[in-house]
Amino acid sequence: MLAKVCVRSLPPDPQGNRTRISWDPWSIRAGSKTIDPSSPRTALKKKFSPDATYKVGQCASGWIPFTTDETVTRIRYANGVGDRAVWDATDLSAKPETETTEPKPAPRKRPKVDRAAKDYRNCTALNRDYPHGVGRPGARDRTRNGSQRVTNFEANRPLYDANSESDRDGDGIACEKP
Repeated sequence: MLAKVCVRSLPPDPQGNRTRISWDPWSIRAGSKTIDPSSPRTALKKKFSPDATYKVGQCASGWIPFTTDETVTRIRYANGVGDRAVWDATDLSAKPETETTEPKPAPRKRPKVDRAAKDYRNCTALNRDYPHGVGRPGARDRTRNGSQRVTNFEANRPLYDANSESDRDGDGIACEKP
């Protein structure tokens, strides 16, 4: 079997900046038997290393030898950290079934609708849309009596400018509420 494996991330608790790629995770299904790789009877050109280490971004490729006289029906890769891929050997153009331990990317935040120019009637109306108020980027809440500063206001200069008349303490944040 001709294979290529690339390191996209290191496993948990890596030993340095490399990880091991080997024949171990590979097997094939032929008839009712699962067959593991075996040393070839003859020398192979471009043999997949039976055991070597690689950095993120590096790939291992080459031939992995299996010995069988039966028709191969399935090819399986299952590494020690839980990543798995299974190919239907009768249709190698189809994508494999996969499972991975790699974290899924965080969903992208939708850009906020630009409500920058809306001038709210009062703080009650503004706080319906912005519960903690609106302010200039980098503004710091001015507090009295040691109360906790509001830091989770909407930082939006055009929106603040449209509602600056509601900034009674002049700290750059209008209608701030904890």
